[in-house]
Amino acid sequence: MCLFNRLMEKDLVIDVSPSEINIALMENHRLAELNKEDNAGSISVGDVYLGKVKKIMPALNAAFIDIGDEKEAFIHYLDLGLNFRAFDYFTKHSNPKQDLNSFFSNVTIGPILEKEGKIEDVLLPGSPLVVQIVKEPISTKGARLTAEISIAGRNIVLLPFADKVSISQKISSKEERKRLERLVYSILPKNYGAIIRTAAEGKKAAVLDSELRGLIKKWGDSFVKIAESKPPKLLFNETSRTTTILRDLLNDSFSNIFVNDKEVYEEIRSYISTILPEQEKIVKYYKGDVPIFDYYDITK
Repeated sequence: MCLFNRLMEKDLVIDVSPSEINIALMENHRLAELNKEDNAGSISVGDVYLGKVKKIMPALNAAFIDIGDEKEAFIHYLDLGLNFRAFDYFTKHSNPKQDLNSFFSNVTIGPILEKEGKIEDVLLPGSPLVVQIVKEPISTKGARLTAEISIAGRNIVLLPFADKVSISQKISSKEERKRLERLVYSILPKNYGAIIRTAAEGKKAAVLDSELRGLIKKWGDSFVKIAESKPPKLLFNETSRTTTILRDLLNDSFSNIFVNDKEVYEEIRSYISTILPEQEKIVKYYKGDVPIFDYYDITK
């Protein structure tokens, strides 16, 4: 049985279209499993948007925000976050002629938002607002939002406009906590904080450095959209549907991962380089003219 598993060739073939993503698991060139996911951009927890303030509700100390959904999303004053003023300044003063990374790092953090403040003193109708989904829309209610952005990785959660590093309480070793804290502080650029997750325990510096750089790039890639776009605009999905599926399927026994979309190819290659660096070479971009599933003789 062990010899059989060693000899079995496993491939993933990923067909990306505007409407859906199809992921075929192949065993010895035969279809073993097929996953289909909607690719129409439905709202999901963790997605980050450039929204627009539609209506202030003083009685609720809250506001309705347009993020492009048919139902307006909702944010409470307390969900704006302590460092909202830094996010707000960056959002309103960004322009595409700037070096946006430099501009971000030079924004002053503070003063913190007062806990007893009023939302009408902070937000105005029509103003742009960077927000993150914390609860998906249900029934007649729109999505619930926060303006305190966090970008989660496997080992680290990146916190823009923060300056502290905190560590999971489940990491009990004092030596390991000090190692992780020193390491993350040493590689965090200005105006970023982080939460070190339990999974980071024992991880090599190179793995954590690679993941952190990827999270910073993901946030930094949104800067041009913030500077150039009119809200509402999706800035990025926190976790793509593709990598969510891969997290369930992926192990170190795959021979190849073929994908027909350049952006998804780069995303998967980056994801695998973080969790299985030695397997990065198995990700291959399919450039053929024949549809990828036809080329590999896969029937949906």
